[in-house]
Amino acid sequence: MKCKFKPFIALILAAFISFGPAVSFVKIAVSAETISNEDYRLASLTAEEKGYYNKIYSELTLRRTSFLLDGRQFTEEYIINNLLKLYYKVLYDNPELYYVEFGFNYEYDTNYIKLSPHYSLSTAEIKKADRTYKNGVAAMVEGVEDSWSDVEKALYIHDYLVSNFKYDYELEIYNLYRFFLSGEGVCQAYSLAFAAAMRELDIPVSCVVSDELNHMWNIVQIDGKWYNVDVTWDDSDEPGIVYHDSFLQSDDETRKYHESDDWEQDFDCDSTKYDDYTWRDVIIPFVYYENCWYSVDSVAGGVFKYDFEAGTSKKVFSISNKWQDMDPQSYWDGCFSGLAIVDGLYIYNTDSTVMLLDPDSNSRKTITRNSDKGYIYCFSIDENELIYYIREDPTAKVKRNVKVSLDDIPKRSTVSFMQDDKLISDIKYWDGDKIKPIEPPTKEGYEFTGWSPEIPEKMPAQDLTFTAVFSCLHENWDEKIEKEPDCINEGEKKLTCTTCAETKVESIAATNIHNYGEWAVVREPDRKVDGEKQRLCTVCNIVDAQAIEKLPPLKWFENPVLWIITVGGAIVLVVAIIFVKKKAVKASTEVIITDVKETEEIGVKEDIE
Repeated sequence: MKCKFKPFIALILAAFISFGPAVSFVKIAVSAETISNEDYRLASLTAEEKGYYNKIYSELTLRRTSFLLDGRQFTEEYIINNLLKLYYKVLYDNPELYYVEFGFNYEYDTNYIKLSPHYSLSTAEIKKADRTYKNGVAAMVEGVEDSWSDVEKALYIHDYLVSNFKYDYELEIYNLYRFFLSGEGVCQAYSLAFAAAMRELDIPVSCVVSDELNHMWNIVQIDGKWYNVDVTWDDSDEPGIVYHDSFLQSDDETRKYHESDDWEQDFDCDSTKYDDYTWRDVIIPFVYYENCWYSVDSVAGGVFKYDFEAGTSKKVFSISNKWQDMDPQSYWDGCFSGLAIVDGLYIYNTDSTVMLLDPDSNSRKTITRNSDKGYIYCFSIDENELIYYIREDPTAKVKRNVKVSLDDIPKRSTVSFMQDDKLISDIKYWDGDKIKPIEPPTKEGYEFTGWSPEIPEKMPAQDLTFTAVFSCLHENWDEKIEKEPDCINEGEKKLTCTTCAETKVESIAATNIHNYGEWAVVREPDRKVDGEKQRLCTVCNIVDAQAIEKLPPLKWFENPVLWIITVGGAIVLVVAIIFVKKKAVKASTEVIITDVKETEEIGVKEDIE
């Protein structure tokens, strides 16, 4: 495709307007290293001028309608060439005197001068206006972090003013009350606002005035050196655009833009450290996110991360630096993307779409696509709305603003996979993406059974956490007897898994073995019937009874004892038989036999003749 080059040139109208004339001061160059933050505003003044300066400031702070200065022989020439300039310097150095007009009436003789200031607001109005002024200053410095360097603080205030205020082409608004109230003003209002913010942040600052240019800007001290800052010239009045060509420049570099010889300042700006600095090709506000600064390089194309201490930048991702022209055969050379970082996601634009990029996965989503005639040139964020701007080319005025609610843009949420209260995986998903479970985790002695809660098919617009669920294999148990079994009652034992500490209780069968006491004979045996003995279980009281065998019958011995007896010469045979009676007593396992002898006599009687 044939291309033709169309350079992008920004023209900025700058003017200094006040009710009094724009004046410059007689400069007394002072080395920055020899002054402190408390007296730097007075460093260029003589001892006499310092006294007048402090007197004027004190009386204006008290809103005096008139006051006297004395101590010298005043002349018309001195009043015009010195005192008037000193009066203006008090107002330039102290933005809180926004209610004082740049002009006054005076009466004088050879011994004193009576000054009668002009106030733009009444005392009652000033009390109300003070809230507007203080709120305006507070809003400028609200986003500043204490950890920032003075360079970062000055850069933030510079970008804040350009992004939130516009130039007053009616040339009417020059004091800070009306500037904060209306959101617009001339160069004097821009300069005083920048000075008020620097004063609030304890950064030395001063104002520069040029009669020839009818213009006003600032000088600011960074690391002991002074630099020019022209916020007005860096404001193109095109929404979303913030230039940095006039930020922290040396006097020599500033003269390339302010081609005049009449402007002078209290301190020389001779350091060239930032004349060709890395922000020169940045045409949008810088973005601060997680301790780093980001923006878009309009020449190189892409989002860069900046290290202001080292003066370097590193590309994060690329964006095309060729913007389509209304002529399909042409393009504009440059990258005109805005930048915002929301919840770690980069919002940027091409010439036709507003995009969202996830830096972790480098995946991109389209927020919106332009359907109007023209192309997208940058955007800005206003509270919860993204506003992108349609132009036909970078030199044209904005044709249309398109608003997109940040609530409607794709969201990226986090899926966390946990195991035993420890994060094992952290994955980002866009809303509506299919969720892919990770590989099942392992755990010694366990079996993985799934995730809790159940993983949905698609990602909702919220963070999710899933916990691995395991089933213990219960391979080993520790056993402890909780209750011993007895003859009729079951016992209990407690089992504890050595892996997961799960417990269970099991019963132990009854022993059926009684614990008996001693035998007791309840009926003695005889030769006719058995006897009986009993014993009692000491646990369950069950009775164990056993028979005692009855006594045996009488029985002849095999060898009876004989006795022979003679009577009157006759022999009588007497046989004596001894019977043995056996008595058995069984006790436990021992049998006791008692012999009882009984004697009967049986006689054989013979007749005696």
